[in-house]
Amino acid sequence: MQPHAFAPVLTERDPAESAEGGLDPLGTEPLADSLAVRLVPGVRERISHPRFLTSMAVSLEVCRSFDDETVAADHVTEPWQVFEWYLVEGLVRTAKSDDRLGLPGSLKASQAIADQVPLSAKRYLKTPTVFGFHGVYRQLARNVGIEEGGRLGETGFELLNVWSKEQGLQGFCGTAGGPGQAVREQPVAAVRDGLEKAATVRSPAWSGWAFFSEHLAPYAAGRDEAQFLASTFIADPRGFRREILEFLISPSGLQIWETTGSERDFHQAIRRSADGALAMLLDAIEPYENFSRLCQDAFQDCLCELTRQGAKKTCLVSRICG
Repeated sequence: MQPHAFAPVLTERDPAESAEGGLDPLGTEPLADSLAVRLVPGVRERISHPRFLTSMAVSLEVCRSFDDETVAADHVTEPWQVFEWYLVEGLVRTAKSDDRLGLPGSLKASQAIADQVPLSAKRYLKTPTVFGFHGVYRQLARNVGIEEGGRLGETGFELLNVWSKEQGLQGFCGTAGGPGQAVREQPVAAVRDGLEKAATVRSPAWSGWAFFSEHLAPYAAGRDEAQFLASTFIADPRGFRREILEFLISPSGLQIWETTGSERDFHQAIRRSADGALAMLLDAIEPYENFSRLCQDAFQDCLCELTRQGAKKTCLVSRICG
């Protein structure tokens, strides 16, 4: 057999709208994602504020007032997205600077406020379904039962009850009366008006902005709410969230994470005490990461060398990169 029989050959350049190539040209992402789902279901790298799950539960309760088919005047934006605009703008306007750390979309909101224009699809994140807090936390919210079929799930209803009682907002959810009923009407009316204009439509003097910083600031969860969220995370019948989180908050786990911040070091440390299915999974993750790194390095070297050889070779680069 000829030694070059399986060598790659040049082909015509793919069209710009082709779905091939792009962020995962080597195709290693699906298996990596599958391993991550088995290890810690619902948890992804951008997740950093557990309290956004409470914000999602509040969002689901507020948006319950609208039909599933409801969209804004731009014919695209859904009610949950309008609520997200208000929450992000509200936190930027009224929350302490520390409570805005890691807040998706905060830079966009700050710029819109500086320009004295409302938040809208054009002034917000380009892909909010991925990078907004709903996009980042939705998979985890579904995994733990906060959201079920686009509606508030059983766990979400329990979380709202704990939150509303601790915040003095009884009546915010459900049919029982209480001070939370009137408070709930503020974001509901704001979202309704925002849908009509496809943007946030409240003035800087609106009293409702304070609702978000007073009751939903990422670092200001009450004790009962925090305990409920913690117990919700730990309850994991299909993955290993309990084992991972318990090791993370242990003295040895904290030391490793705070000292090195290395996921590899963390996995190697927990592997020493892991057994059964968790040990097998960790034993699969490390070699796959090594394999993926070698492929990525080789890929980058190929791109570099092909670029050096001139424009005639760059059609292969264009095909790989999409």
